[in-house]
Amino acid sequence: MTIYHLIFIFVALFAVYVQTKSYALQEASQALKGTRLHIEVEYQRLRRVRRGLSPGIAALTALIVAIGSFLYGGAPPFLGFLLTGVWVLAAVGDFFVESSYAATDPARKQRDYILGMLIFILFTLGLGIGLAVYILSAVGVGITPAVIAAAAAVLLGVLAYLTLNVTPDTRLIILLYTVSVSVLLWSGLLAALTDNWHLAYIGIAYFFSDWLVGLRDFGKNPPPGLKENALILILMLYYTIMLVSIDFVF
Repeated sequence: MTIYHLIFIFVALFAVYVQTKSYALQEASQALKGTRLHIEVEYQRLRRVRRGLSPGIAALTALIVAIGSFLYGGAPPFLGFLLTGVWVLAAVGDFFVESSYAATDPARKQRDYILGMLIFILFTLGLGIGLAVYILSAVGVGITPAVIAAAAAVLLGVLAYLTLNVTPDTRLIILLYTVSVSVLLWSGLLAALTDNWHLAYIGIAYFFSDWLVGLRDFGKNPPPGLKENALILILMLYYTIMLVSIDFVF
């Protein structure tokens, strides 16, 4: 473990605290309908911190990955550029998603959220295609295992889509997102077949992380207790994916 691992872990733990605390205060503020001013003030303070922290931790991941890849030579150049680039995209996507949460104007809220989601589609699609190209070309996978992995990714993608409450307004963006994370899942399965466990975890864990987000926000029949516990599970998956990306290049 390097100093870069420790820096990231410290920031990630702080981010988990801010995210979970702000969510709890938001729930309390809504339940009390704004009658407790100190709760609302504390929530607004933490929300401002969260607005910078969420994209900030993705940007920190990109920076550390770049240091490990290009200063320490810890990853092939293609994967170094790929991982650095996609975490920069994630930082930009998080910025717009957090901006949508803070916006009071409905038009801006919708615009920023859709823009953030489109950037995350580019993130997942770019990472999935990039990892698949690297594994298929540099490592090599037989046709039969690759097809089986693709079939498994498609089936899980369809299953995830069917568990979501899709409306005419959300159908296109949810469908695009499902396709993009299914491609990323396929690359993770390919990595697992070639014993590239860091890359396998990134692809597979990200798929299930986003499925949890979908179930929490759009689930038809979310499992009991999911809404209460989804945030901590999502954060654990998302931040460990970042940590695995860092570990891969050192």
